[in-house]
Formats: sequence, structure tokens, C-alpha cells
Amino acid sequence: MTIGSWSVGSSAIDSPLYAEKIWNGADGKFETWIGGTRVKWNTYTMTHTKWTQSGNSPGDGWAGGSRLHSAAGIKAFVGWTANDDLRVLNKLAEQIKGHSFDMAINMAESAKTYGLVLSNLRSLGGSLVDLKRGNIAGAFRRLGVPKRRQRPLKAKDVSGRWLEMQYGWRPLVDQAYEAGKALESLTKHRVLRFSASSSRTGPDWDFSTSPGFYHSWMKPTVRVKYLAELSEDITIARSLGLTNPLAVAWEIVPYSFVVDWFLPVGSYLSAWGVIPALKGRFLTITKATLKGHRFDPLGPQPPFRPQTGYGLKETHLALSRVSSTSLSVPRPTFKKVPQALSPAHIYNAVALVHQLLGK
Repeated sequence: MTIGSWSVGSSAIDSPLYAEKIWNGADGKFETWIGGTRVKWNTYTMTHTKWTQSGNSPGDGWAGGSRLHSAAGIKAFVGWTANDDLRVLNKLAEQIKGHSFDMAINMAESAKTYGLVLSNLRSLGGSLVDLKRGNIAGAFRRLGVPKRRQRPLKAKDVSGRWLEMQYGWRPLVDQAYEAGKALESLTKHRVLRFSASSSRTGPDWDFSTSPGFYHSWMKPTVRVKYLAELSEDITIARSLGLTNPLAVAWEIVPYSFVVDWFLPVGSYLSAWGVIPALKGRFLTITKATLKGHRFDPLGPQPPFRPQTGYGLKETHLALSRVSSTSLSVPRPTFKKVPQALSPAHIYNAVALVHQLLGK
């Protein structure tokens, strides 16, 4: 077990230049594995604070406030939730599968896909026949353009085409591409080591404990990375989604995609169908940072800070590596309204309302 700490500067208050580091982790670079050795993945945690003077007055440092911040604390400042973990786990699952094609869901929705393609082929084919016969007006009507001097184009016409594009043609094209990737993944040589990561940056926070005397504006950032080294490849059936009936059932529920805007049930079921069945070793790496500066505002100065014009750059780093033989899938949480109602979701919601209420 490796445990240690060090610091530079007499204290965070007395020295304008200050650094502090604390760590705790397991020893060993290699471990026995199937008659040989491999690099060992050790569990490890570390917190590190570094202050550097950037102003024009050397004097003493600052009082108040916590110097070391944990990864969990910085995650809270960023707003990192279980939904973010689900996003990374699904990226890892896609890396392991080599594609995002789901045969089971495509089979369940084959009737809708068939109807969409057939109706549009009929409209396009009929319009070509009308054009060949010189019936231009008839050709345009088959394509959804109203006859001149008849009813004007309605919002329902536009919203219907928009929804058809968003939830019909775009997924169909994407799945055709992913089906090709699935075929390639199932036929090529597989290297059973994968990784996926994601990061989020939160708004600036003022960590000052005495805002009347000084400000401490910091920007939090969190990056989570998963490493997976499998001892057994994922099965073809699981790779194609054939062992995940709950995900199929959820996809065919009417308007389930609207629920996913606010509570990512589909994302949870997708990860649940792959992640718990993986066999191997895993390393979860969380890197959380706070970067910013402190400075004296105009106005009265505290007793320990009689001079003005002093600034301080600082960085807090919290690093965590967790080694395990399995990964768990966290339950989804409700998204905040600004996250749920993104511009794309708002456009789709307006189109749905037009389709349901429009005439």
C-alpha cells in the first residue's frame, strides 16, 4: 500500500506560494495472469492543490476556505449525475460491440419502417408517372404540395414531414450504416481492450469565505474514463440486442422517446443489456479539477491582507482510479428542464403538438 503526502510553503495562510498533495493507493506494477504476467491496475486516489502568485504584491496568503476538494465535491459543482455515467457506459458498450445496431429493435419496428418506405416509394413513383404524362399538378400533390387555390399549407403538413425525418428517415439511414458496422465487427479480428470517456465543465463558482474581502472564482471540470480488458468476448446475440427484451419493449411504447427527454430510461436499458454481462477487469478513472484565481476587490482589506492588487492562481486536482472485476449500471435521474428541453427537443415537441392538435 502506498500512502503519502507532501507540501511546499509553511502554510496556506503564511505563504503566497503553496502546494499540497495527499495520495493513497495499492502497490505493484505487475500481476500473474494465465501463466504469465500483465500490468496491474491499481486502485488509487489523490488530491493536489497548487497556488502560484500572479499579482504584483508578494505579501502573505489567504485565509478561509477548504484547500483540498474531493472528486465527489467537484462533481456536485459541475452537476455530474448518474445520467452522465450512463452516457459514458453506453459509449463503452458501443466500443465493445463495435456498432450501435440493434437487430431486435429493428425487427420490432420493421412494420413501421416498411410502411414508411412503401408509402414514400408510392408517392415518388406516382409523381414520376404523373410527370411523364404531363400532369405536373398531380405530381406535386402526390409529394404533399397542395393544389393551387386550394387550402394553404398547414403547420400540420410541415410538422408531419419534420417528424417523419427525425424519427423515420434519419434513424433508418443511421441503422443501415450501423448494420454495416455490425457485420464488419462480427467478421474481423477483435482486440478485447476498450475505453470510453466523457467530460463536463460547470459554471464559475465563487469559493470565497469572505467575499467582502476577496473573491475566488473557480471553474470545475470533471472527466470520467472507463477502461475494459475483457477475458471473454461479448456474444453475437447480446451484441445485436437479441437478449434485451426490455429495451425492445420500451422502444415500441408510444412516445417513449418523449419520456427519455426527461428520464433516460432507454439509455439505462441499453447499458443494462450489455455492461453487467461483461467479463474481465475494469478501471474507472475520475479526474476532477478546479481552476481559477483569487483577487482583492476594491474596498476594505482584512487585517492579514493590508496591501491591494494581489492575485493568486490556483488549481485543485482530485484523481480517482478504481479497479474492479465488474461494472454496475446506475439508475437514471430526472434531468433539469434546460437539459431536457434542448432546442432539438423543443422543435420536435412543437411538431408533435401540431400533429396531435392541428387540423
